[in-house]
Order: sequence, then structure tokens, then C-alpha cells
Amino acid sequence: MSQADSKLLPLLVAGVADNAIASHMGLSRRTVRHRIQNQMERAGAGTRMQLAWQAARRG
Repeated sequence: MSQADSKLLPLLVAGVADNAIASHMGLSRRTVRHRIQNQMERAGAGTRMQLAWQAARRG
């Protein structure tokens, strides 16, 4: 996992909106959505909620 992706997950788990994540990380909203989608595929998560749950569970 990239350093940027490791910063994105806690924000996702905290329920921060894509626009706010993008602004905080200096990325476009499209890039944030793409990174979330990639992480969902790697984790085998069907939804963002499942990804957040798995991320929180795994620390």
C-alpha cells in the first residue's frame, strides 16, 4: 500500500467525504475515488463501508 493510500484509509473510516479527503490530500476527487476503488478491489470489499470496516479491523 502506498503512503498516500495509508493516509486515505483513516479518513475514509472516519466518514470524511471524498471532497474533503481530496482537499486535505491535495488530490482531485476523481483520484480519491479511483484510489478507494482500487483498495476495495484489493481487499475484496463490495462497498466502501466494507472497506472501511476491514481497514478499521486490521488497524
